[in-house]
Amino acid sequence: MTASSHPVVSAYVEAVNAGDVDRIVGLFAPGATLSHPLGTFTGAREIGTFYRDVVIAGQADVTAGAVLSEGTLVMAEISATSALDPNASTAHAIDVFRLDEQGLVADLEIYYR
Repeated sequence: MTASSHPVVSAYVEAVNAGDVDRIVGLFAPGATLSHPLGTFTGAREIGTFYRDVVIAGQADVTAGAVLSEGTLVMAEISATSALDPNASTAHAIDVFRLDEQGLVADLEIYYR
């Protein structure tokens, strides 16, 4: 299924752009895992620390492009810029969300291109 958006992607983008670590962490299931080129982070504390120290500190401004979803698998094109370096190029990623039965993120894998 191709969609212009998905509730979890919309909520994720809004929370990141608001710089709201609590809202971001609230999207994840207890014991969730985040895999990123900087490492693997498990549970609310590690995931929250990653977002606070890397994404929010880097002043990421993200947008979602194409979103593909099938059941509990959601993939989104994510683009990010930062006010810290207005001359830097846009970062492009594919975020792969795997949701649990309640619609919370059980696993998020982030791949950059």
